[in-house]
Amino acid sequence: MSDAAFPITVAQIVALFMESIFYGIYLVTLGHCLKALLCKKDKFIFKSRRDIKWIMVIVAFLMATFATLDVAFGLRHNLDAFIYYTGPGGATAEFGNITYWVNVMKTVDYIAQTAIGDGMLIYRLYIIYNKSWKMVVLPLMLWVTTTVCGSGIAWVEVTTKHSALLNESSITPWIDSFLSFTLVVNLFVTSLIIGKLWRVRERIVGSSSNPDKWIRVMRIILDSGLMYTLSVVIFFATSIAGNNAQYGVSDVVVQIIGITFNLIIIRVNSASIMSSGIQYPSTVIVPNSGGGIPLRNVNKGHVTTSTFAISTEVGVDVEVVRSTDGDSESKDNGSWKRDYGTDAV
Repeated sequence: MSDAAFPITVAQIVALFMESIFYGIYLVTLGHCLKALLCKKDKFIFKSRRDIKWIMVIVAFLMATFATLDVAFGLRHNLDAFIYYTGPGGATAEFGNITYWVNVMKTVDYIAQTAIGDGMLIYRLYIIYNKSWKMVVLPLMLWVTTTVCGSGIAWVEVTTKHSALLNESSITPWIDSFLSFTLVVNLFVTSLIIGKLWRVRERIVGSSSNPDKWIRVMRIILDSGLMYTLSVVIFFATSIAGNNAQYGVSDVVVQIIGITFNLIIIRVNSASIMSSGIQYPSTVIVPNSGGGIPLRNVNKGHVTTSTFAISTEVGVDVEVVRSTDGDSESKDNGSWKRDYGTDAV
C-alpha cells in the first residue's frame, strides 16, 4: 500500500484507534499484575513490605506512565491537526511538522518503553545465570547502542527544519538501526535463557518423573517475547517499505511491551504455571526467592515432594534439589554438585 493509498491523516486516525484498543488490554493486564505484585495470592490483602518485589512494582508503574502518555499524546496530536490547526495544508501539514513537541514526545515514549522492556529482559538473564556479569556484558552493550540509536531519532526530529514524516531519508537509518538492535537483543537474550533452561531439563530428565514441566518454563519465556518480537518485525517491515502503517504499528508496540511484562507476572502468580501436588521420585523443584541457587543433597530417607513454582521477581527463579537415601548420600554427594554446578533458572 502506497502513501497515496494510505495518507498520513488516515494513518494517524487508525493509529489512535489501534493503540486505544491495545491500551484497554494493557490496563486490564496492569490491574492483574499489580494485584499479583502487591496482594497475597487470591486475596485482596496487601503483602508486607519485605514480601513486595519493589523493582517489579517500579517497572510496572514506569511502563504504565509511558503507555498512558503515548495515548494522550496521540489524542492531542489528532485534536491539533483536525480541530485546532487552521493554517495552510490542513491536517496533513500539521502531521508533517516533525519538530512539533508532541511528535518528539511520542518518539521519546517509544524509546523509553523499549529501553525498560529490553532492560528487564537482560535483568532476567543476569539472575538466571546466577548474577554473572560476563553473561550480560554483550547484551548491555547492545542495549546501550539501541538507546543511542533511539536518541538519534529524537535528535533528528528536533533539528529537522522542513516538513517530514517517519520515512524521511535522514530519519530512516536511525529507525532501522534502532529496530535492528532491538531485535538482536531480544533474540540473543531469549536464546541464552532458553538454552539455560533446556540444559537444566536435560540434566534432570533421568531422575524426574515429569521433566516436561521444564517445557512449561521455557514456554513462559518464549511467550513473553513472541508477541513483542513479532510486532517489532512488522514495524521494521513497514519502516523499510516507507509505509505510513508504521505509525499505527509503532503506537501498538508501546502497549505490547507493557502487556508482555504484565503477562509474565500474571502467569507466574496464577495456577496456569503451577502444578500443585506433583510427585517427584528423586528430583523436585522448590521456590527460592534468593539470587544464587545452590544444588544441595538432602538426607531424609524418602522421596521429597513439592510444588512446581516460579518466583514473581524475575519470571523464573527455581532451585533443583535432589533427595537421596541415607546410605547413598555419601556416595552421591559431590558428583551431583560437580556435574551440575549452580543453576539459577
